[in-house]
Amino acid sequence: MSMRIETASDVQARRDVLLQLAQTEGSALRKLFHSKVADEATDGTSDTMIRLPVGDRTFYFDKHGNSLGVDGIAEEKKILQFNGLKESKRVVMDGSVHGNYWLDKFKTTPVPTGVVLIVGAANTAKTPLAIALAAASGDFIHIRHGEPLAGYSNTDLGLAQYLVDAILNYPDVAAVVVDSFKDILITAPGAAMSSGLSRGVWPMLSDLSSLFNEVGKSLLIPINPATLAEGVVDMVVESAKSNVAMVLAADTEHGVWVSTARQGEGLQRVNSRIRTKFEGKNSLLSITTEGSTSARSPQARVISTQAPISDSDFDSVLRRNFNHTRSK
Repeated sequence: MSMRIETASDVQARRDVLLQLAQTEGSALRKLFHSKVADEATDGTSDTMIRLPVGDRTFYFDKHGNSLGVDGIAEEKKILQFNGLKESKRVVMDGSVHGNYWLDKFKTTPVPTGVVLIVGAANTAKTPLAIALAAASGDFIHIRHGEPLAGYSNTDLGLAQYLVDAILNYPDVAAVVVDSFKDILITAPGAAMSSGLSRGVWPMLSDLSSLFNEVGKSLLIPINPATLAEGVVDMVVESAKSNVAMVLAADTEHGVWVSTARQGEGLQRVNSRIRTKFEGKNSLLSITTEGSTSARSPQARVISTQAPISDSDFDSVLRRNFNHTRSK
């Protein structure tokens, strides 16, 4: 929680700093976070407590990744927190979103710190897109959860443990992919909405996004609503825009993904179009941000500059896309 008295000059100064942070890679933030945690071993302070909301429960972990329990742990263990971390160990400015890494050399299409939500119907290659976006950062973590497949975790605690492991033990990794999040979206608190998602999904994703902002990582989550009824997917995307760092929505009519990414409190969002294709049978997905100058990433994915999209254009693409999908 944060509250202070501010002047107009304070607001402008904050905006300037937030804009600078939006153009800053997440590596510096991850290094600072891990140095703060490591300092606890020498300065005698109590352990960092990480708060992770997953499904209908909230899990608590110490700096070693050991579980401290769930909601209802002893009150004396509930240390004052802000978006998941103890106040004394926060290393970011209130309201900030770091760019983390970019899909083009001109830094026009960021994959920001926090939750990156990929929204689309079934068979729109959401998971391959999440993997391609994460791989653009270099090595990434892929958490396999919630599917009836060998080696997958299928409990809320299992997912929470994987997430805290990714936060604490992989300081050089910028991106984490969770596939799939479908069961978590249903078991979150609150009644089900017309999309099939529980009402508690948005506060949970907002908490997760704030936490991953603080630790300097992008958490990429592909989801698909339970229905393509008119207005439902638009509602999901609009709600997501206010609760996560970045949203990508499939524009199946034009064969592109449209994205909108936050830059920080009170700053204009960055909107982009991303085109995808499979280079060959069973190959990885390649991603291209629309523009003219192309370059190849270390993972052999095609990257180029973006074509800017206004907020109204973004919304009209969503309406056109899902009307088109329903008519098939």
